[in-house]
Amino acid sequence: MMLTTQYRMHPEICSFPSKHFYDGNLLTNWTEKQINWKFQPYLLFDIVKGIEKDSGAGSFSNDVEAEFVACLILVLQQDIDTNSIGVITPYKQQVKLIK
Repeated sequence: MMLTTQYRMHPEICSFPSKHFYDGNLLTNWTEKQINWKFQPYLLFDIVKGIEKDSGAGSFSNDVEAEFVACLILVLQQDIDTNSIGVITPYKQQVKLIK
């Protein structure tokens, strides 16, 4: 049995897993009315002056990236409830910096 319809992701975000993991068969149950979002569903930023630091405990951090994310959250929270903002990082040390 395979998932055929998802209800949580924006259709543009869903397109990647649909194409690469579901052979293009994963559908989105969103209507145009539900997509009332003034930002793009996802953004990537290339922070060129950031330098990763090893915490020595198997985790990494990047001060410049963390500062950028914190500033971005300040801008976003003017229009969005902070409980609706998610930041994904694979490193615990980076999470500590952002918080």
